[in-house]
Amino acid sequence: MKLKLKLNQDGQAFVEYMLILVAIVSVVAVLGMGFRKTLFKMWTVFTQEIAAACPTCPTNPKYKLR
Repeated sequence: MKLKLKLNQDGQAFVEYMLILVAIVSVVAVLGMGFRKTLFKMWTVFTQEIAAACPTCPTNPKYKLR
């Protein structure tokens, strides 16, 4: 007679789903923050260059996006 051990794995799918969801949200948050900082720096440069009085005039550093 073979004895089978039946493991209780009723909630395993739910736990795995939650772990994957937390991992995905964490990765998206980290990438989003890095992209946001880069985007703000880029738009600050664009704003300063566009707000200059003429193409050869120096940029005004008081114009910042933040």
